[in-house]
Amino acid sequence: MVFMLCRYFGEGLSDKGNQVVGFISKHSLGIYLLHPIFLWPMKEFGWYQGHPAWVIPLWIVISGAGALWMSWIVSKSEKTRWLLP
Repeated sequence: MVFMLCRYFGEGLSDKGNQVVGFISKHSLGIYLLHPIFLWPMKEFGWYQGHPAWVIPLWIVISGAGALWMSWIVSKSEKTRWLLP
């Protein structure tokens, strides 16, 4: 069901939207592997206090953006590019 909705809405994306989705999908393995690095401090230092309606989306954005950034940095170097194909 989710994939059908993504396909339905994805066909109507602009060129800029397709570029953003393509960039994120290019680094999806890195996001998957690296996002726990950004969630660890939240758990360790108890930064999850608050209502789940704002804490969960906040940490999704923080861990996702941090993992995407780190995956992009790793992919830029010739010496580390092989780590996250």
